[in-house]
Amino acid sequence: MNLDRKVGGDCSATVTVRAGFTRSWRRRYTIRMSLRISNLRLPVDEPEENVVGHVAKALGVKPADVQHYRILRKSLDTRNKRQLEFTYNFQVEVPGDELAITEKVSKNPRAIARVELFTDPPFELPPHGSTPMRHR
Repeated sequence: MNLDRKVGGDCSATVTVRAGFTRSWRRRYTIRMSLRISNLRLPVDEPEENVVGHVAKALGVKPADVQHYRILRKSLDTRNKRQLEFTYNFQVEVPGDELAITEKVSKNPRAIARVELFTDPPFELPPHGSTPMRHR
């Protein structure tokens, strides 16, 4: 299940069930480069509507330049009981040269998160087994 979010607030969940397809079934994917922001820490009481601003700040771009983002991971950091934080990993698409943005952020000693190029590999079904299962 993928949870994709566009900046306009739209949210769509897609669940893909591929039962009954043969091994020869293949689909062509266009792999696009995007950016991955790792370990972006936000307070627990920060609303998720403000995430776009924090993502843009981590990249050093305007919030209007963030075309699309997807939360890859969200975890709760409870090491400091008085200051609970969520730690996020995002996949972000911005217009322009992603490599230049990554280099600019990596040279910044005060960067609030790690930014790197990211390619999401397409999902492929594993091959069918050749040995029948005894219990079925």
